[in-house]
Amino acid sequence: GSLAAGANNLTFGPGAFTTPFNGTNFTAGTSTVEFQTTNAGGFNIGAVTYYNLTINTAQPALTVGSLSVTNVLDISGATSTLRLNGAHNLTIGTLGGASPCLTGIGALDVNSQNITVALLAPDPFGTATTYNLNNISNATVDYRDGGDVLVGLTYGSLTLQSDGEDYTSVGGATLNVGNMVLTGSDGGNATSFTAPTNTVVTGNLQCTGNGQFAGGTHLQFTGSSAQSFAAAAAQNIGQLTVNMTASTLTTSFTGATGVVRQVTGAVTITRGTLSLQTDWDFRAAVTIGAQGGTREATLTCNTVGVTLRLGSNGGQTITVNDLFQCSSAATVTLVIGDGSTIAVDGTGGSSRPLLPE
Repeated sequence: GSLAAGANNLTFGPGAFTTPFNGTNFTAGTSTVEFQTTNAGGFNIGAVTYYNLTINTAQPALTVGSLSVTNVLDISGATSTLRLNGAHNLTIGTLGGASPCLTGIGALDVNSQNITVALLAPDPFGTATTYNLNNISNATVDYRDGGDVLVGLTYGSLTLQSDGEDYTSVGGATLNVGNMVLTGSDGGNATSFTAPTNTVVTGNLQCTGNGQFAGGTHLQFTGSSAQSFAAAAAQNIGQLTVNMTASTLTTSFTGATGVVRQVTGAVTITRGTLSLQTDWDFRAAVTIGAQGGTREATLTCNTVGVTLRLGSNGGQTITVNDLFQCSSAATVTLVIGDGSTIAVDGTGGSSRPLLPE
């Protein structure tokens, strides 16, 4: 059968019921569908498109398939939960639509599923700086229309995309993420991300189109396998640390040459190799490894046509405790800032002389 809700409100409960809208041709209109059941052990929720959806029950609402809420998903009760009970994608809001599009004091439980939660509206959490977005370590959370990004979470994968609308972190000092994509596609207008104090990446980071960091964040690569940072647009990073789980692992920075990418604060390579395959400007102090002990840190710049600037603020120290390789055969341009010096520890060194431009 079929049901066209129009502008009506539909409430299920508080008694027991089976899966609403299962197999039904449901047209949401501008309706609000609310579940209030006290079914022990939870209840199933139909895999349809809702306009407004309210979960107000002590028992979890369990998905039976992918679903979409085009206006507002309100998990309103303190003990209310919407649980993705399988490989079920969830889309919330509409581009340019209502803000916030995800409300309530309950919990959205992604249930460790490898799925996508797409947040289409700008500022999807409104002015809230926290939300019970649980078990997302295997999921992709996809912000689409600019605004605030909750960072007091550990994202499996995080995508920030828009047509020139910017993003700002809220709710904490550290963003923990596996893989991350920051992308913009509105002509020459950049999509920037004002990241928190710390951005910790254990997978791959991509800034495609006009996506860029706005500056200030301490970007940290701490993975247990090879990592990469592919940056198409100009970047402005506050500090940079490479501290991988093994010295044999590599983090590669890639992208077209001729683009200004800079780290304004300290660069520290503690463990692993940082392979620079495109232009970067490390304006302040650079430290490669620690004094004494075994060699664990390497900085390499061996790609044809790349320009690497070190200590360009002037008066900086580039400390090479382990290994710095800059191949003359690859026609790399190495620029040392005025008054900056190279300090080479006895346990490490450089593969060629380091001289000012």
